Amino acid sequence: MCKHLVYIAFCFVALGLLGCEETPPNTTISQFDRPQDVTLVCYDETANKTFPVDCCRKSGVTVDGDCGVGLASATLFAFVTQTTPGEVAVVNLDSFSIVDQDERIPYTSFIPVGGQPSDIVATHNGQYVYTANYETSDLSVIDVISDNGTFSVLNNPTLRPARSIPLTLENDDKQKASAARMVLSVLPEESRDRFAFVTQPKLNRLAVVALNADDCPSSESENSAGCMLGYLPMEGRPWAVVTSEETSSIYVG
Repeated sequence: MCKHLVYIAFCFVALGLLGCEETPPNTTISQFDRPQDVTLVCYDETANKTFPVDCCRKSGVTVDGDCGVGLASATLFAFVTQTTPGEVAVVNLDSFSIVDQDERIPYTSFIPVGGQPSDIVATHNGQYVYTANYETSDLSVIDVISDNGTFSVLNNPTLRPARSIPLTLENDDKQKASAARMVLSVLPEESRDRFAFVTQPKLNRLAVVALNADDCPSSESENSAGCMLGYLPMEGRPWAVVTSEETSSIYVG
């Protein structure tokens, strides 16, 4: 399989988290295969816990109540989609190195997700990362740290596939249910990261997905990752979707 070089300008990806006085290097990572999107996760190895991204600031005052000026032992990680193989690579942004998910396969052991991941987002607290998969019409769920804290893809990982949430209903044509872009719920605060909204352009709709089995109907609650609750009809093959930190509105284009 042909590997392509990717030139990563971490200066804007890190959103200033390294501090204005530092200039992040421009780094080439040759193991990537059609990287398309990236999301960031802040991880404190001492506590074996993820935090909001602002907690990885090296200078300045954070605005999040989960940390102060920044956690000295916290590290920023990038989760990067690999479109061709259907995988997600994890990159340590302190050392600019790939976190191998299997030490027996150095430099290229990435996390298997669905086919042709077209978007990737992390929850606010960084515990979960989701990909929208265009080819397999589903969401993949990466447990950055397991609920009981015994497993992490960032610290001594063991290669394992992501969990899956199908984005099809009973009478859907799976070939047309391709997932394009997604956002996670923001407001109200009690609903943060409980739901995902995913554009499905071939079906002209916005899928509404519960990200916790407790929010699913009893007939769908067997999948611990969550379930598709339904959809909102759209016009003109919707693709892009964004949400606002200030309001509960979702915008689809």
